[in-house]
Amino acid sequence: MTPLQEARGIITPSSLHYELHHGGVPTIDPTKHTLLIHSLVKRPLTLTVYDLMRFPSVNRISFLECSGNGFRE
Repeated sequence: MTPLQEARGIITPSSLHYELHHGGVPTIDPTKHTLLIHSLVKRPLTLTVYDLMRFPSVNRISFLECSGNGFRE
């Protein structure tokens, strides 16, 4: 549903993204929220939001497509 006539190049600006959240966007408390990695790893690992923020950030170009594309056909 991105207006293709407004797209320039291969990168879609965030202002042109269409978002639909059927269950809403969760509000989390970063002091209590954790990420648990425990499957197919030698040692389970629990990280806090602040632990994750200490990792260096990186930029990647990715392709995303909504599974609902084609619903009009």
